[in-house]
Amino acid sequence: MTRLLTDWRKQTYGRAVLIALVLSSVLAPFWPALTSQSDEGLGGDFTAFYGAGMLANEGDYEVLYTEDAQLAAQTEGTPMEGGKFLYFSYPPAVAMTYGFLAAMPYVQAYAIHLGFMFGMLLGAIAIGGTLLPKIKASPERALLIALGFWPMRQVIVGGSNTAFTLFVLVVIWRLLESEKDLSAGLVASLLLFKPTFGLPFLAVLFVSRRWRALGGGAIGGAVYFAVNSTLAGVGWVVPWWDQAQRFGEKDAIINGPAASSILGFAQNFSKAEWTWYAIVAAGLLVVVWLGTAWIWSRPNVDLATLMAVFAVASIWGSPHAMSHEIAVLLLPVAVLVQRAKRPVGHWLVVMDIASWFGLAMIALGWAPSFFMAMVIGGLVLRELPRWMARSSADATELVSSA
Repeated sequence: MTRLLTDWRKQTYGRAVLIALVLSSVLAPFWPALTSQSDEGLGGDFTAFYGAGMLANEGDYEVLYTEDAQLAAQTEGTPMEGGKFLYFSYPPAVAMTYGFLAAMPYVQAYAIHLGFMFGMLLGAIAIGGTLLPKIKASPERALLIALGFWPMRQVIVGGSNTAFTLFVLVVIWRLLESEKDLSAGLVASLLLFKPTFGLPFLAVLFVSRRWRALGGGAIGGAVYFAVNSTLAGVGWVVPWWDQAQRFGEKDAIINGPAASSILGFAQNFSKAEWTWYAIVAAGLLVVVWLGTAWIWSRPNVDLATLMAVFAVASIWGSPHAMSHEIAVLLLPVAVLVQRAKRPVGHWLVVMDIASWFGLAMIALGWAPSFFMAMVIGGLVLRELPRWMARSSADATELVSSA
């Protein structure tokens, strides 16, 4: 067995699998279009963003959140047929950004989006290598694990944008480590494109008293608000919030099987009704964020721990985290691997294989990705006391040596 698995063979086989994963990620989405001259179903969630971009290009921000307008745009410009459409609920500035892609033919725009998200993953790994030596030592292995993780693959081929979220989180981490807090805050404001990530991150900057970073976030947030106000009027927040609430209630029923947060998982079974277990889940959501705020407020906790905790909280404590969004949990997975005292490569393979049970969510009626999120977050919780104790010990040793 040892002779079969020589170092050369392990590297060669690993690279072969990596090449296969990359090619399948890039080419598989286009295969139906290439073989049947049909692009029906191509792009997944990208149809919603492309349709919103079409409305933005026409200046139709007043009807951006109306179902009729979104249906008409997606029917006209995307492969969506049969009166179906995917709802767009992001702020107006996001629709404007996707307007650049919506000015192109759909297939070309989707190909660029796919390439961009793949680039975001590569960027996250490259910058992550400057923070975690094990990634720097084997970036190919990190990419192999990331592409083998079903939620991340769904992000790339399914037209979502969680790879961008992961990239931004890693850049923020790098800037904070470099004590470039103002720049970190400015970058953090990019997370406001998805307020369920951006607002909580600005909140943890506040409780951790990182005033320069918070100032950068406030500047970026003010610019973001001004752009949205220019596009859709100063009062844009009110209609955006109203539709987000309505969308959340409908989505808990329609896309409930993909819900992977604590509250979303409960609401899938309650059909958006406030049953006792949905109320308990809402209470746990509050506990998750209070605990996260407490950890971020503690002195001398290292940034790897803080970023891992935030990534877990962004899924556990989200009102609306879908199965593909747990791709951000690759960040705490990387921290766990870096700090593991024993080789954990086999467990990463198990994680990747188990993640593909997410394909069964429709048949099951619930998201296996929820349990994946619970396991990864549970491992972080298990290690958290040791991580925090080590941070305190390191800080004490630094003071003593000074």
